[in-house]
Amino acid sequence: MTAQNENFARDVQALVLSMPVARMLQLRFERIEPGEVDLSLPYQESLSFRPGQLQATPVFAIADFAAVSAAGTLLPAGWFNATVDCSSNTWRQPMARACWPVAVSSRPASC
Repeated sequence: MTAQNENFARDVQALVLSMPVARMLQLRFERIEPGEVDLSLPYQESLSFRPGQLQATPVFAIADFAAVSAAGTLLPAGWFNATVDCSSNTWRQPMARACWPVAVSSRPASC
């Protein structure tokens, strides 16, 4: 994939981290390439229902941020994108345990 904005990494990261919820979640960009983004989310007791178990909502949020960010790396300078539709499936208890921090990689779907 080819970026249309030579400053895509700086611009996407600056835009996302300017959002209060991204700062509250303490999202970290681990890798930004054209069409691909890796984000991490550190474990936070304030985002858990039970000790050591992050609730699904922050996990869903990091996936959404990663997808929108990956798509944003392909936009021309000054353009913005947003989520218009998304869904989530609930994981069973044994599958819900994860290593911290949670990391998500995302590539935008092709139309």
